[in-house]
Amino acid sequence: MRSRTVLPPLVVLAVAAVLALLQRGSLRRLEAERPSAEPLPTQSSDLAPPPPPLDAPVPGDEPERVALPSASIEREPPRAPTTSSSVPQSFLEIRLRVLDVEGHPLSGVPLRSGDLTGEATANSEWVSDEAGEVLLRLPAGSSAEVVVDSRAGPPRFATVRSTRVSGASQAPFVIAAPGIRLAGRVQDPAGIAISGAELTLPVREWRLPRFPLPLDDTLPPRFETQTDDEGSFSLGVVPYLAEKEFFCSAPGFQGVWTPLPSRDAEDLRITLPEDEQRDGVTVTGTVLLPSGAPAAGARVSFCGVGTRTDTDGVFLLQVGVDAIESEPLAAGLHGYGPAIVSGFGERVRARLPLSPEPVTLILTEEHTISGRVVDAEGSPLAGWIVEVRDPTALTEGMVPVESAEALAAAPKTMSAADGGFVLRGLSDRPYRVWAYDQASLRAVEAPAPVPADTRDLLLSEGPRDVLPRVEGVVLSWGEVPLAGLDVAIERVIASGNSGWTSMSAGGTSTGSDGRFVLHDVPTHDISIVVRGDGVMPASFGVSQRPEEGELRLDPSTPLTLHVEARCHLRVTLLDDSGSASFQVLDEDGTPLTLYRFQANGSLSTPSWSVDAGTPSPMLAVSERAREIVLTGDSGKVLTQPLFLDPTQPTELELHLP
Repeated sequence: MRSRTVLPPLVVLAVAAVLALLQRGSLRRLEAERPSAEPLPTQSSDLAPPPPPLDAPVPGDEPERVALPSASIEREPPRAPTTSSSVPQSFLEIRLRVLDVEGHPLSGVPLRSGDLTGEATANSEWVSDEAGEVLLRLPAGSSAEVVVDSRAGPPRFATVRSTRVSGASQAPFVIAAPGIRLAGRVQDPAGIAISGAELTLPVREWRLPRFPLPLDDTLPPRFETQTDDEGSFSLGVVPYLAEKEFFCSAPGFQGVWTPLPSRDAEDLRITLPEDEQRDGVTVTGTVLLPSGAPAAGARVSFCGVGTRTDTDGVFLLQVGVDAIESEPLAAGLHGYGPAIVSGFGERVRARLPLSPEPVTLILTEEHTISGRVVDAEGSPLAGWIVEVRDPTALTEGMVPVESAEALAAAPKTMSAADGGFVLRGLSDRPYRVWAYDQASLRAVEAPAPVPADTRDLLLSEGPRDVLPRVEGVVLSWGEVPLAGLDVAIERVIASGNSGWTSMSAGGTSTGSDGRFVLHDVPTHDISIVVRGDGVMPASFGVSQRPEEGELRLDPSTPLTLHVEARCHLRVTLLDDSGSASFQVLDEDGTPLTLYRFQANGSLSTPSWSVDAGTPSPMLAVSERAREIVLTGDSGKVLTQPLFLDPTQPTELELHLP
C-alpha cells in the first residue's frame, strides 16, 4: 500500500501559491489520482432488479452498425484508480474551455457537474470567462461530467458535446450552442393525438465539419422523449444549429424529420402520415406466458429494434429492410425464460417486400444457475461479477452484443457476502459461466459448460498467479521517454463478431523519465495497455507462452513498451457524385488502423468510406502515415503523399482523377 505524506500547513500554502502562478502559464492542469472504476449497483444474489426500458432506435439515431467486416469496435474500459508521481493534493484544478461549433471561445456560458464520482463537493457550478475558460476545482480522486447548465439564462445555452474531467484530463473542452425550448403535439392526418410517439434530436450524429479539434474526449448528450395520452411532448432545452432536424416516429406511421426552429417553439404541431411501407417491414405478434395468458410489458427485440408489449401482450416493430439480416426474434419478461425464434430474419427477407405474418412467442419457465465464488482456501469472494460468457446473441455488428437473456433479467449479477450468486432469465441449455473482480481483474471460469438449473456451481479461483510488482518504461519510436501516459492492466470481459468490451484496473501514470510501476499483475489472459491524448492506443498481450507481439512477465526484467504519436485527419471528397473509401499506408505500403475516438470508446478499421461533399469524422492515425489511397465506386484510384503533424489536425480535400 502506498503511503501519503502530510505536509505542514505553511508548506501547503507555499505549494498552493506556486501552483496558482503556474496556472497562468502553459500548465493547464494538475496531475492527480484518476477516479476509481464505477462499480455495478449492488444487487441481491437471488433476485435481480427488473430490466430498464428498452428504447427503440429511430432513423438517424440507430445503434451504430459496422459496415466493414474487418472493422472492430472497442468500448472504453471503466476507469481504474491511477497513481501519479506528483505531490498528493486535496483538490485538483483543471482549466476547461467552452467553444462553439466552429471552435471559437464562448464567454458567459454556465456549466455544472452532470455527475460526480469520488468525494462530494458543493463547488459544482461554473461560468466561462471572456476567453471562454473556467477553472474547475474538484476533490482529488474524483471525476465529473461537465455539461452546459441550460437552466440558466438568458441568454440560454445547451450542450452539444460534454466532457468528463479528472486528474488525467488534458486541455478539456465543452461545445455549446444557443439553447431553444421545444414542445408541442403529435397528431395523425385527421388531427387525432398520437400517444407514445418517440421524438429524438440525434446530436450524437452531428459531425460538426467546421470544428477544428478532435472530439476524442467528448460525449454527445441525448435529447429524446415520448408523447403522453394527449399527444403532447417536451424535449426541454436543446442546442440550435442551422440545418439540423429532430425526428418523430410512431408505430403505424411514417417518421418525420422537422427542422429546428431558430427560437423557442412550445406549440409545435407535428403530423405523421400513415405508413406506406416503402422501405421497411412491420413485425407484429403476441407474447404469451407459459400458461397462455398475455405477457404484458414483455420486451421484444429484432435486428436491434425493440419495443414492449401492451396489456394484451401485443407488439409492433418497424424495421428497415437494410437492417434485416439473419438475427432471431426474441421476447423476454422478468421471472421467465426468453422466447426465441431462430432465423427469423431469413424468413422476413424471403417474404419481401411483404411484411411477415403475425407471430406468437411463448415465454418459457425461468431457468437459473446458482452457486458460490471462493478463493483457493474456500473462503467466499464477495462483490465479484458473475455472468455467462455465451449468451444468445440477437444482434450482429454491434457492441455490446444484445442478448435474449438480457431481455428477461439483468445479464449479470454480483456475488453476495457468502460468495453466493444466482443467474436468472436463462434458457434450457448449458452456459459458460465465469466471475471476475473489477478491482484486481482476477478471474475464474467454470471448466466446462454448466447446464441450466445447476444449483451448486463452485467457482474456485485457485492459487493466485500474480506478480506483486512489474516495472517498465514507455518510449516513442524515436526512443524518447514519454511522460504522463496512462498504463493499466486490461482484461476482455465480453466479445462479439465485430469487437469487444474490456475493463482496466491497477492504473498508473508514466513519470518524467517514462517509467511506471504496476502492482499485483496477473501473468496471463490480460493485456498491458498504454493510452494518452497524444499517442495511439497500444495493447500488449501477456501470456506465459508468448507468441509474436506478446509479453512474458519477468520481475527481474523491466518492460520496454513503444508507442506511436497520434495524428488527426479529416477527408472530404469533392467530386459531384458517388462515394469512395480511403486507406492510409505506412512507408512499407502497409495499411494503418484508423480510429474514431469518443468518450465511451472507439471504432477502429483499416479503411473509411466517404460520400461526395460530406467530410469524414476526425480520424486518428499513427505518425508513421506516409500515403493515402482513395478508391472510388467507379474503380478510379488516387494515390497521394501524406504529411501529418501530430500537433494539429490535417484537412484534405480530394478529387478522383
